[in-house]
Amino acid sequence: MKKFAILMTASGALVLSACHAGTGTAAAQAKPPIAHVDGQPVSAEALDIFVKAQGGKAFAELPAAQQEQVVDSLIKLAVVAREGEKQGLADQPDTHAALELARMQVLARAAVQAHFKDAKPTDAELRAEYDSLIAKMPKEEFEASHILVDDEAKAKDLIAQLEKGAKFATLATANSKDPGSAAKGGDLGWFPPEQMVKPFSAAVALLKDGEYTHTPVQSQFGWHIILRTGARPTPPPPPFEQVKDQIAPSVEQKRVGVYVDNLKKNTKVESHYTAPPAVQGAPSPAPAPVQQ
Repeated sequence: MKKFAILMTASGALVLSACHAGTGTAAAQAKPPIAHVDGQPVSAEALDIFVKAQGGKAFAELPAAQQEQVVDSLIKLAVVAREGEKQGLADQPDTHAALELARMQVLARAAVQAHFKDAKPTDAELRAEYDSLIAKMPKEEFEASHILVDDEAKAKDLIAQLEKGAKFATLATANSKDPGSAAKGGDLGWFPPEQMVKPFSAAVALLKDGEYTHTPVQSQFGWHIILRTGARPTPPPPPFEQVKDQIAPSVEQKRVGVYVDNLKKNTKVESHYTAPPAVQGAPSPAPAPVQQ
């Protein structure tokens, strides 16, 4: 199950919150405002959104004392915002841009909600996504130990000691800068390949059980000496029915992606952004390790 969850997490960013904020509704009936600030209404609909954003509950579900508190909080927010308007702060570049962005986000969320109203993923879509995730799962996982040091010369010296008969666990405990595994003689336990950075997982895959790397392996964390102690088939994935609800966000994300791409294709867009020139010799950002 854990391996399957890793793949699902890695399958992409979260869907626009629209897909999980509700299926979208018709415009609500206007309610009387809860207050006026300098003659400007503070709507009951704004209060509902304000309350749900803070705790997820509807205003009507709150006890009376808490209702009074949130109403007062929203009125105070409106009073301060009104002061900002009086001072002309809405016309300042940063404030104007923030208001513009907030408006775009709200409208985009509403557009997605409206487009996908009542359009839940079908079992066929969920099954296709499940099969795709299964196909990407590694076929085996490994057990290994490592010694992590800061420089290649140190790593080569430790390898020379191993070749003379030194115990891997002893050297790991005394020299590895990875505190979690050093305390266990370098033992990392069992892991799927994607849990480790690529140089590490590639090196482990090339070893046989009981072998260690005779050349130090470099990653963004330093220099590794790796001892592979085991390999076994990856445990079978959970059945479709058990995880199909967890797959739904991935399907919804892809739907939203297609919807947005189609909108962009059919909208006149003129981008005025120019990418800066590449800096000669600038290092590429190091990939982050996949977290379990």
